[in-house]
Amino acid sequence: INAAVRELSSCPYAQDNFTAILDRIQALIDRLNLDNYANLEQWVGELDGRLEQVLTMRLSRAIHAWVAEFDRAPPAVGDDSDTADALLANSSGPSRKHHRNQAPASSSTKDVDADDEVTPQIRTLVHELRIRNQVMYLDPPLENARASWIQQLHAWLAAICQQRRPQAARYEVVANADADDLEYDNLVLEYDPGHRVTSVTTVGNRSLVSSSYKDLLSRLPSNSLFEAYRSIEARTTQAASYVAIWLQYQALWDLQSDYVLQFLGDDLTRWQAMLLEIKRARSTFDNSETAKYIGAHCIVDYEQVQAKVNAKYDNWQREILNRFGSRLGSAMRDTCQAIASARHELETHSAESSTTSEVVTFITFVQELKRKCPGWQRDVEDVFRGGQRVLEKQRFQFPTDWMYLDQVEG
Repeated sequence: INAAVRELSSCPYAQDNFTAILDRIQALIDRLNLDNYANLEQWVGELDGRLEQVLTMRLSRAIHAWVAEFDRAPPAVGDDSDTADALLANSSGPSRKHHRNQAPASSSTKDVDADDEVTPQIRTLVHELRIRNQVMYLDPPLENARASWIQQLHAWLAAICQQRRPQAARYEVVANADADDLEYDNLVLEYDPGHRVTSVTTVGNRSLVSSSYKDLLSRLPSNSLFEAYRSIEARTTQAASYVAIWLQYQALWDLQSDYVLQFLGDDLTRWQAMLLEIKRARSTFDNSETAKYIGAHCIVDYEQVQAKVNAKYDNWQREILNRFGSRLGSAMRDTCQAIASARHELETHSAESSTTSEVVTFITFVQELKRKCPGWQRDVEDVFRGGQRVLEKQRFQFPTDWMYLDQVEG
């Protein structure tokens, strides 16, 4: 029994290994019970305490190993065998949707070694972004990933928590002979794992007891179980934040052009900022990849929506760009005409007029131009120059009658 307890502290972390060792211990206890050893119940209780210490240590190490595997960095982008695209390619085709939540487990899983702790195998879950009836959604939802991770954690802990405690007397005596003449050949062992009898003479007075090691979870040190659940919640939140970026593009189908025009108004600076923001926002989907790793065990596959979002985004960008170009061109022409008109009118006045009214009119007109010049200068240097540069970078097709900035400056 002592040898089995020592083996329990060092064997590879697997439910079959623990079950085999505890079954051997229980078989030895049954032999002691059948040989009528005294104080067996008390001795088994002390043995159970030793087993609790060993299994608590193994359970704590198992949780730390699971959290370390769950929180490890995703595969390197340069490694074709580990990228998200490579993993999705393995499950592509007609059977792909059947495997999106059952992708291969982590390739870093070690072989079972008597000297090493077994690394937990956590399945890589694949969630697909889809569009149906112009509505974008994630299939399956992230709640499935959270539930799957919790289920896998519970399955990992069940290797210890579902093991049965050793029992001093786990059978009922059914004798065919007289009560005073019982022999081993006349015994029928009826195993009832959920109950325990204190002796062969107290059959029928069973009481329910804790028959497994589930209560060890409440004795773990340093809130290790809390750390595991916190890692799951953090990864779920990270995935939800990334998916929310994609779901924002639902507005491409919901927005109306009239609302956009009303929102931007006549402020050309606001139009220019909108175009720059539209260009920056393309980085989410305008790339050669088709999936995104969230941690090492969750993949968001956006291949099905990437082309549709890109096309819709191009339409909106082109429409806003054309409308901005039209407004900017009109503003540049109006400003140029206003400056030319003011210059022409200024040239018709003279500071050497002979009448007082003409001098007052000239001075009033000059003061009015002084008030307008800072606004014109700001429009030319900030709005027109920046706006025309944005149009050039975004490949706007300038009309033949376009008033270029050089003409306005002249």
